[in-house]
Amino acid sequence: TQESSLSASRLESLSRPADLQQLSYVDDSAESARSIAGSGHAVLFRRPADTAYLRAVEIFASRYGYPQAPAEDFLVYILDKDQKLLHAFPFPYAEIERGEQRWYMLKVPATKVPRQFYVALAFNPHRTKGVYLGMDEHVEQTRSFTGRPTTGYEPIDVKAEWMVRATVARSPSSKNPFEDPR
Repeated sequence: TQESSLSASRLESLSRPADLQQLSYVDDSAESARSIAGSGHAVLFRRPADTAYLRAVEIFASRYGYPQAPAEDFLVYILDKDQKLLHAFPFPYAEIERGEQRWYMLKVPATKVPRQFYVALAFNPHRTKGVYLGMDEHVEQTRSFTGRPTTGYEPIDVKAEWMVRATVARSPSSKNPFEDPR
């Protein structure tokens, strides 16, 4: 379901687990993956009424290209339901490893989001660098899109979901729940 919970092991390390909810349309298996030149990936989420702040984005991905990550950033965009850009967060390419796909957690500052919001990713790929984003093909419907904030987003051309999750919280707690409390 969309409003699935964080895993038990992760909940134990969080100081206020009741404040967090993971939004997801996918399971843990990617049947395929894509890198999209000249475009990007996006998922439209609907947060529960009792949450308002995005705290993290998770992606199931792997980097390709040269062994050394490029010295540049990819972007995570947050847009409202009308695809108006609200926030852009840069992350170094080095955050994503080459090789097998796996889940990566991208922590963001507590960011107030509307009830419906897009999480969009722009990796600016070409033949020497890029990111493959996993696709879950065992879905009933899709809430996944391709595009860019400057040109808009359109539904993807297959019945699948980009493997992207959003973690939302009830409050903008000054303490990041994903950091080790020690």
